[in-house]
Amino acid sequence: MNTVDLEKLGRFPVMNALSGETVELQLLWRENTTVLFFLRRFGCQVCRWTAKEVSKLQESFNANQIRLIGIGPERVGLQEFVNGKYFTGELYLDESKQSYKELGFKRYNALSIVPAALGKKVRDVVTKVISSSREYIPGS
Repeated sequence: MNTVDLEKLGRFPVMNALSGETVELQLLWRENTTVLFFLRRFGCQVCRWTAKEVSKLQESFNANQIRLIGIGPERVGLQEFVNGKYFTGELYLDESKQSYKELGFKRYNALSIVPAALGKKVRDVVTKVISSSREYIPGS
C-alpha cells in the first residue's frame, strides 16, 4: 500500500450530500476523530450492507465523540440509499473522485469488473451478506 499524503488529500473538495455545502475534506477530521467510510457507489448491495454494519457502531462513536462520515463518488442511488437508512453517519460526495484517485481506489469498466466481481473475496462477502442479513438489502 502506498503512503497517503494527508495534506494533499485534505485539500480536495467534498460536498455534503444533503445540504449541498462544499468543504475541504480535511475540515471533516480537523476538529474531531473521524471515521471516513468510502463507498464504491450508493446502489451497490455490498456497500449498503457494509454501511449498515458500520452504522451499528454509531452509538459507540457518539459516546466517544467520533464522527462517522460516508463518502460516495456520485449522486446515482443516493436518494434510495438515504431513504433505505443504510447509513447513520453524515454523507458527502466527491464527484471529482480526486480523493478516490489519491487513495488508489481502482476504477472498473465493463470488462475489468467481471473478474473482480467473481473473485473469491467478493464471493465470500456476498455469501456473508446473504446469510447474515435478516432483511433483504437490494442493489441497483
